[in-house]
Amino acid sequence: MTVLDAGCGSGAQAEWLLDQGADVIGVDLSAGMIQQTERRCAGRGKFFVADLSTPLPLEPRSVDGVTCSLALHYLRDWSSALGSFARALRPGGWAVLSLDHPFAPPLATQQGGYFDTELVSDTWQKGHVQVTQHFWRRPLSATVDAFADAGFVVERIAEPQPSAEALARFPEELGAVVGVPNFIVYRLRLPADIEQQR
Repeated sequence: MTVLDAGCGSGAQAEWLLDQGADVIGVDLSAGMIQQTERRCAGRGKFFVADLSTPLPLEPRSVDGVTCSLALHYLRDWSSALGSFARALRPGGWAVLSLDHPFAPPLATQQGGYFDTELVSDTWQKGHVQVTQHFWRRPLSATVDAFADAGFVVERIAEPQPSAEALARFPEELGAVVGVPNFIVYRLRLPADIEQQR
């Protein structure tokens, strides 16, 4: 099948999809990330710079599935990205999207409450590198409404926790997040009769 990796980053997910036999199209806002992905995937797949906040230059009904890992929450308005996914998908196509969990503990920079859609920032350490990210928090209802507005239905939800292997490798970093909602993964489906609904 043909899979769009939206916000492909440095290509880890694209590489895995290619290894499973998929034809992969990857897009990312960063030209540097696209270069890393092209090197990592060694001539396999098609990758180009694109902004998820604007319509993606993809042929209608040209992909079977979409993956988007921790990228949508950088956008306040999801209508363009989700609309692009829906247009590019064949009827009955799927999307797997991961996001910051709406029930995650409030961040120090968060001013509003759960029901507010708010730009927040989070600083974390990986090895000797400190990273500050800015992203939008929104309630679950706003997330699901955005999916529905684009024509998707939610098939499944996963709320990942650190694996036993990860906990053994990074006990100090991950021990505190066991039992805490941090990320959420949605599997969406575009109904086969979506054209009739529009």
